[in-house]
Amino acid sequence: MLEDGDRGSAQDRQPVHERNREAAVRGPVPSSADYSPFAHLTVPNAPLYRQVMRTFLAAKERFAVHLRPEDVYAALEAGSRPSDVEAVTKALDSLVGWGNLRADPDHARVTAVEDFYRRRFIYQLTRAGEAAEAALGAYDEVLGRRGELQAVALHDIVTQLRALLVIAAQDEPDPAKAYVALSVLTARFTDLADNARAFMGSLQRTIDLHDIEVEAFLAYKDRLIQYLERFIQDLITLGGRIALLIGELEDQGRVGPLLRIAAAREAVDASPDDAEHAEAVAYERWADRWSGLAQWFVSG
Repeated sequence: MLEDGDRGSAQDRQPVHERNREAAVRGPVPSSADYSPFAHLTVPNAPLYRQVMRTFLAAKERFAVHLRPEDVYAALEAGSRPSDVEAVTKALDSLVGWGNLRADPDHARVTAVEDFYRRRFIYQLTRAGEAAEAALGAYDEVLGRRGELQAVALHDIVTQLRALLVIAAQDEPDPAKAYVALSVLTARFTDLADNARAFMGSLQRTIDLHDIEVEAFLAYKDRLIQYLERFIQDLITLGGRIALLIGELEDQGRVGPLLRIAAAREAVDASPDDAEHAEAVAYERWADRWSGLAQWFVSG
């Protein structure tokens, strides 16, 4: 058993980098306004930090909560893996300091007094780190999306509008069915609009190519024209049908009640003090979505 005087000397014997690591572990948890979990993007070894964070995301999908440095090291791609596990450990400690990861003592490996002073840690994602990776994933996805003109989305929009007509005709519309139908409707419309915008952007980038050969460009133009003609035909046919369904819902005064049902269901879990405000905000959001949908398909 260590005496009081021995404790101080034993602590002094603890390596400095271990004490620094513990200080990082005890560091403040990032607040909602703290963007330090993005700091690893603009520092040296940023590619290594990105790989490490992706390793933790992959582990989370396998329901693995904690990873040891050697686990992370083994999961990295061989071509970009550091020469030793210590480099990965330093990267993990830096990510702890930025709030991306949390470190906990690895008690399972403490088998002797020497192990206690040579502290080892296991690491896991923090909420801030996971949110940062989700944001980066969305960013990468949007930039990499070429976009497409989704005729199938037009069919889905028709289906959901018809479902809303049936639901609205009931004396007491089912809140769950109304909410699901509106959610699917707006999701499919959002996909349609986002993909169309991405398609136009990728089309413009293709047109801006200066070194493309004439034969290749003419072949691309022919395929593009056929692609556009198919979508335009569907848009003419289904777009008119969508406009009629929207008009029928609006003329019968059924849109407002459906949107209020969806808003009430969305705000059902709000605190009592905030329930009225949450429902009002939700209704305004649903009204904006419906307005955007109607403007797309209804002229004038």
